[in-house]
Amino acid sequence: MKKWNALLVFLISSIAITGISFIDGKIWDTIFLVVGMISYAIVGILFSIGILSTKQNGRDAYALVFFLLILAGYGFYRLLRLIRDWILSWPLIAKIIVPISIGLVLLAGIILVIAKIVKEKKQNGKAKETDD
Repeated sequence: MKKWNALLVFLISSIAITGISFIDGKIWDTIFLVVGMISYAIVGILFSIGILSTKQNGRDAYALVFFLLILAGYGFYRLLRLIRDWILSWPLIAKIIVPISIGLVLLAGIILVIAKIVKEKKQNGKAKETDD
């Protein structure tokens, strides 16, 4: 499994993210560090609940979890690329209208949340005044 993990990491880390190899290398280093930490945490949980008992079981489980997380991450990357390509195929007017409408909906949501917080604070202030 270690050989498959090494090959998978080598192949996936060759994918260009920004097109600048130095920055891509740093990004992939960080991604693989986080995946390794998550794998280590999952194996630790498996040890703590008693599913794993020996050191060799832990090594094998770590390799398997790492492999599965890398594959899941690659699948997510492919999904994001498909979504990007789909959005790029839209006509220009849709590329303008959709982000504007999403921004307006988010702005309206933020305004509503702020208004609700202010209203609750005013009600709590009035309730305290009548209690005194």
